[in-house]
Amino acid sequence: MKIEPIPAAEAWRAFQACHGLDPEGRATPESVVSAGVCLRMERDDGAAVVVSLSASHEGVLWVHAAVGGDASRSLCPDLFQAFDKIARQSGCRFVGFQTMRRGLLRRVRPLGYLVTDTIGAGWVLKKAIQ
Repeated sequence: MKIEPIPAAEAWRAFQACHGLDPEGRATPESVVSAGVCLRMERDDGAAVVVSLSASHEGVLWVHAAVGGDASRSLCPDLFQAFDKIARQSGCRFVGFQTMRRGLLRRVRPLGYLVTDTIGAGWVLKKAIQ
């Protein structure tokens, strides 16, 4: 998987599709861009996702947002493997994110993610990195 940083303006355009999906209703494209490092993650077949990631002082690589349209479904295992790798390289012990999407919840549980909290209509998920 090819991973490269992208300009804030490009990430902001991509995250427009995520607006309103935050369980707490507080995230905006602007807040997601400023919260982390924005990257484009692309597989050899051209399927791509734009993400915002940051490492917390608690040792969690936090995924603030990920957007890639229909490609994100087929990218799910590759994307989360890439998160594991980035977490290890960053010295993080966990990968975490929140979602309101039941389908994503079903996809990531087999990858080792556990629900650690609920937020409104959504969930906080974390996975320990080995």
